[in-house]
Amino acid sequence: MLYGTAKLTGFQFVYHAPPPDKLLQDVRPLSIMWYFFSLKKGYAVLVALAEIIPAILILFKRTRFLGNVLYLVTVTNIVAINIFFVITPWTLAISITLFINALVILFSERQKLKVLLS
Repeated sequence: MLYGTAKLTGFQFVYHAPPPDKLLQDVRPLSIMWYFFSLKKGYAVLVALAEIIPAILILFKRTRFLGNVLYLVTVTNIVAINIFFVITPWTLAISITLFINALVILFSERQKLKVLLS
């Protein structure tokens, strides 16, 4: 929920364009990614909601399964971004930990998953 809130309040997805005299091939993929994500405020809002809504749903037993399934999709994308755009090792470790937590919650709700998949 903290990362989603950071996106809504402007602490994430705020990045300035690389210097105009720098060739695109000389810009780090991380910088390109942050710049691209910061181009449209609507995208930041969408990603923030994809993080905040599942977090709220997970808090309540009745909606935990739905929230976790939604969050698993979101956190899988975050892990992929952190791997392919060479985010810091610390950030990658956090996202992998959150992914594992989502899997643990999903495992605890495996009976609902069996019903859903049958």
